[in-house]
Amino acid sequence: PTPPYAGSVVIAPPVTFTTTSLPTWTADEGGYDQTIAAGGGSGALSFAMVPLPAGEGELPPGMTLGTGGVLSGTPTAAGTYGFTVSATDNLGDTASQNFTLVVNPLTYQVSIVGPSTVQAGKGVAVTVQATDMLGNPLANYSGPASVIASLSPVGAGSNLPSTVALNSSGFGVFL
Repeated sequence: PTPPYAGSVVIAPPVTFTTTSLPTWTADEGGYDQTIAAGGGSGALSFAMVPLPAGEGELPPGMTLGTGGVLSGTPTAAGTYGFTVSATDNLGDTASQNFTLVVNPLTYQVSIVGPSTVQAGKGVAVTVQATDMLGNPLANYSGPASVIASLSPVGAGSNLPSTVALNSSGFGVFL
């Protein structure tokens, strides 16, 4: 055919991220489910991690990024994780966005259950119950292997240690 040509050309807007930050989370707490959103482009967008050298730009252990942009899972290690996500449309137009996800350590509340009075020089058994910040008992306490107990009045139990080692069931003995 010879010019002029008839027809139309549709130019898709560039792919751009609308999500630019992520909410902070807590290690070992399930339920992280955050959609990383982007717009523009042509057709559906596909999300992926941008490959970086090993040890750089990785998701927290226990987390995954789906091709639909959903970041989900249970982060198993506290830390600050920086990574880059790409969004690609069906014509190959791509945009990338850097993200930082802060994963705080799980905070335990520990209560000690035992006798309210202790005879000096005698051992005493106590049970330690670890709970999450909402008061839900934790079946498998995986926090620090010791708990600090205070004795009152000061000096009354000066021969007892101020810390007691816990086993995996949360049981410890002051000797």
